[in-house]
Amino acid sequence: MSTEFWNNWDEVIAELRTTNNQKLAEQLQDSRLFLNGLTDGWHNFHEAAGQVINQHSSQLTELQTSKLSSTLKAA
Repeated sequence: MSTEFWNNWDEVIAELRTTNNQKLAEQLQDSRLFLNGLTDGWHNFHEAAGQVINQHSSQLTELQTSKLSSTLKAA
């Protein structure tokens, strides 16, 4: 994955941490743990991150949701 992919992801996580959304930031960060270099790891990452985004959309700004969603579509 490109540097831009992870930069967008990390940017949203950093924003969440500065706005006291630690739990949500940790859940997005933890979704990376599924990445194991295999296709199933990317699938599991995509599923876990998508669930976090869907379940906590009310805590995300429109821009954050857009960044995360477009980043996942690029994965």
